[in-house]
Amino acid sequence: MNIPDPYHARKAASPKPPSLPAERGDDETHVDWANLSQEDKEVFFSWLDEFFARSSHGSSSSTAKPAPPARRPALPASNSTTDTAPSTKSRPRPPVPGVRSLPPPAEVDDGEQTPVAQPPPPPRIASKPPPPAAPKPARPPVPGRQSEPGPPPVAWNSRPAPPINMSNRPARPAAAPVPEPVYEEDGEVDDWCTAHRDFSAADEHAAMFPREHARSIATLAYDLTAPFDDPVDKARVIFTWMHHNIAYDAANFLAGTVKHGATAEDTLRTGMAVCEGYSGLFSAIALAAGLEVISVHGHGKGYGYAPPPPGTRLPPYDGNHAWNAVKLDGDWRLMDSTWGAGALTNGAYLQRFAANHFCGATGTGHNLEFRRKHFPSEPRQQFVPPESIISWEQYMLIPERPRIMSDFETLRYSEALLQPQERVLEPGRNRVVLKRYCVHVEETEEDAYVPIVWLEGHPRHMAPLALYPYGWMIDLDLSNSSGQVFRLAIVKTMNNQDALGACREGYERAKGRQAMSFSFLAEWDIA
Repeated sequence: MNIPDPYHARKAASPKPPSLPAERGDDETHVDWANLSQEDKEVFFSWLDEFFARSSHGSSSSTAKPAPPARRPALPASNSTTDTAPSTKSRPRPPVPGVRSLPPPAEVDDGEQTPVAQPPPPPRIASKPPPPAAPKPARPPVPGRQSEPGPPPVAWNSRPAPPINMSNRPARPAAAPVPEPVYEEDGEVDDWCTAHRDFSAADEHAAMFPREHARSIATLAYDLTAPFDDPVDKARVIFTWMHHNIAYDAANFLAGTVKHGATAEDTLRTGMAVCEGYSGLFSAIALAAGLEVISVHGHGKGYGYAPPPPGTRLPPYDGNHAWNAVKLDGDWRLMDSTWGAGALTNGAYLQRFAANHFCGATGTGHNLEFRRKHFPSEPRQQFVPPESIISWEQYMLIPERPRIMSDFETLRYSEALLQPQERVLEPGRNRVVLKRYCVHVEETEEDAYVPIVWLEGHPRHMAPLALYPYGWMIDLDLSNSSGQVFRLAIVKTMNNQDALGACREGYERAKGRQAMSFSFLAEWDIA
C-alpha cells in the first residue's frame, strides 16, 4: 500500500501508532470510532488535514480526488511531541465525520483562461445629458481689453489700423418689412393641390403609346395605367396621352360644321375632336382603368369669348363646352383635357401642353378657380361647398382677369396668384406679383426667367421684378399712364443665349450692352 508523504514524515518522527479497532470489509476498512480515544481522534484529523492540503497543492494534473488508503494507517503515539498534532486545549471540538465538509477540488490549468469576474455596472443615469454645445466662433477683440491667452505680437509694419469706436455711430434705420400680397378668397379654401407634384414618370409613360397602335380602349387603358397604383397618377397619364394623340378639329369648329354625337371609338380612330370628343374619350379610358369619372357639359369662357359690356343685359345660358370630373382621394376634382392639349391662337390650333388644366394644378381652391371659366349645366356639378355655389348671372359677372399669353401657361405661372387680378387698373400705385406653380413651392432665380414690366414712356419701363419668398414683385405708380396698356414680360434670351437663371443682377449688367429678346406673359388696361 502506498502511503502519502505526510504520513511517512510523521511515521519517521514518531513511534509506531497503536492499532485502531477496525473491521475489514470487501472494499474498505471500517474503524470503530466509538472506541477511539480523544487524543487518537485529534491525531487522525490532523493527518487528514495535512493529507488534503498536500493533495490540493500537489503537482498532479488530474482532476480526480486521491483515493483513500486501502488499509487503516497507524496513528502516532499519544505522547508524541511532533508539530503535526495540535494541542487539544487550543483546537475546537471537530464535527461529526459523517457531515464533515471537504475542501474543494484543486483548480486545473487546461489551457483555457478562466474568465475574470467583472465589476458591477455603473448606476443608471436618470436622464441623458444634453450634447455638448457647438463651439462658438471667436469673437473679435474688444478695444482696450487683452484676451486670455493673448495672441503673438504683430509687427508694426503689418499691424492693421486700430478699430473704430462704433458706440457713437448712428444706428442704421431698419428696413421696412415688405407686406405680403393679399390674394382673393372665394368661399372655403381647399388645400388639395397637385401643382408641386412630380408627374414626370406618368408624363413620360404617356408618350410611349401612339394612338395608331391602340387596338381598343380597354387595352389602351391597361397599357397606360397598369404601372401606377395611385388614382391621381392614372388620371394624369390619360390626361397627358390626350395631349399627344388627339388634335383639336379647328377647321370644322371655325367653319361651324362640327358633327356632334361622335363616340369615344370614333375619336380614338380619327385622332380629331372638339371638346365633346375629348371629354368622351377621357371618360371611356378612365372608366376602363377603374376610375370614377363623369363628363360635364356647360359653358366655357374660351376662344371667342368677350365679357358683356358694363350696364348691358346678360346673355342667356349657352352650353358650348365639355370637361370632366374625376373622384380622387374621396372628392370630385375638375379637369379640362381639351384646354390642356392645346389652344386656338389667331385662328390656328397650337398644340402645347398646359398642365394647369389638370386636377388641382392651380393650387389652393382648384375647383373654385376652375369655375371662373367653367359653368356646368347642373349647378351641383360645380363641386364646391353648397354655400359657394353661384348662379349663371354671378358667373358672367366675375371680374375679368388680365389677358394671358401662351408662355404664361407654358412656363406654368399661376393665374390664381397673379396680381393685380382685375384686367382694368386704376391710375395710381399698383403692386405686381408673379409666381409659378403654387403657394406650396418656393421659387428660385436659378430656375426662372427674369420678369420685367413693359410700359412705354414710363420711368420704370423694362424694370426687373425682385424675388421674394412669395414670388416676384414690383410696385409701380401709374398716375400718368391713363389709357395705356401695361404688360408683364420675361427676358427670354441674352446675347443669343437662353436667359433661364440669368437672375436680376445679371440682367442689370447686360441691359444696354447685350442683345435681348422678350416674351409677354400678361397685359392690363389702365383706366
